Amino acid sequence: MASRDKMNEQELLKLQPWYKPGKWYTTPMTWLPEVRATMPDLPERVHVVDPTLREAEDNISVSFTIDQKVEIAHRLSDIGVEAVDCGYVGNPGHEETLRKIASAGVPEKGTDLYLNQMIMDVSRQLDELKKAVDRTVELGGTSLTALCIGPVQNTAQQDDFVKLVRYAKENHPRLKLTPAFALASGGVPFIDKLATMRASFEWQVELAKIITEAGIERVCIADSLGCASPPAWKYIADQFRKAIGPDKSLGVHNHNDYGLATANTIAGVEGGADCVEVVSCGLGARAGNAALEEVVLVLEALYGIPTGIDLEKLYDLAMYIQKVTGAKVQSWKPVVGDKLWFESSWHTADYMQAKRAGKDFFEARISEPYNPRIVGQTHVMVFGFAALNPRVIEDFLKHLGIKTGKEMIDKTIRAALKEIDSRGARGENRWLTEEEVNELCRRMAK
Repeated sequence: MASRDKMNEQELLKLQPWYKPGKWYTTPMTWLPEVRATMPDLPERVHVVDPTLREAEDNISVSFTIDQKVEIAHRLSDIGVEAVDCGYVGNPGHEETLRKIASAGVPEKGTDLYLNQMIMDVSRQLDELKKAVDRTVELGGTSLTALCIGPVQNTAQQDDFVKLVRYAKENHPRLKLTPAFALASGGVPFIDKLATMRASFEWQVELAKIITEAGIERVCIADSLGCASPPAWKYIADQFRKAIGPDKSLGVHNHNDYGLATANTIAGVEGGADCVEVVSCGLGARAGNAALEEVVLVLEALYGIPTGIDLEKLYDLAMYIQKVTGAKVQSWKPVVGDKLWFESSWHTADYMQAKRAGKDFFEARISEPYNPRIVGQTHVMVFGFAALNPRVIEDFLKHLGIKTGKEMIDKTIRAALKEIDSRGARGENRWLTEEEVNELCRRMAK
């Protein structure tokens, strides 16, 4: 069989890589050779790093106890997350979090634990940064992310970065040191407050090349203001990928200020990133971060890229996060919304027929892009304004053995909508259950 990049459209249509029985459908267009050709550095696998413990607490509604953080770390490790962010070096609460999670056995499951250290001026901070490396290891951490937020644009700074890399490799060879760069540079009104933006993009790319040549295995690029577009992200990732080469790892970190965190993260992967930093439920400062559940499902289903994440546990993780934080996501949020799979639409008659026949809704090929079971959810049948239509009511009446007709159908719909209006006025759910529709039909037939 021809390789996918050399297939014509008909060969590809026959293979159907966009359809996984029992799981999902996606558009075949994503798999067309001319589309895949626009993503030459698309990785074969994407690693998932989760900063929920740190980023989520930037949300005004969120705070965790140490015990809750330990439990979240266990759950993240259990679903297949590669690394868990525990906070900042020097913050007593964050250091205690790392120590307790490490002692609870999470690293033994193969999950890295890491802290972060801000870099304003690497030359002046070199001794401090070496101590941060030592402190991370002392607490049981296996990785340190160096957040480059200072004006580091000169040869001396490059040399001192290399010294830091060599110190870490010589003294703690098992520690993973990951420099992270702010991707935006220049042309912003608050340039004095975010000094890293004084460094040119080209210089940051050059620094990434230098430090990977010195032994760094992964660099991360971040849009902590959520102010880039997907095309910009793809270009940025592509430039970093070309600089560091194909054998090093490239991570991306996105905020959601313009509602583009998931799209930008995926654009970064299209540009060659093989690591994503994502947060359960998308929690974080302001509009939050790229949502773990959205990004991994997109990668697995729409791009065919494995992430190592157990998709079936995504909903339980999200429900636990919301429970301990009290921060509820939209009930219709992709993947983990608690009413996402409450079926009430013009397709409800098809759902009901499938249910009565004992068929799986997805396998019955009713209108849904993926099976909720793959993310730990299930269908719930309810009947709101859209579902209470003539076809649905006629189907109910026939199923109950009640004589149908336009007058009977209209009378039943009017009664149902009146009840829904009354519930809405009382602040209750604006729908009827299946049994309530059955009872209404019986009552109208008397």
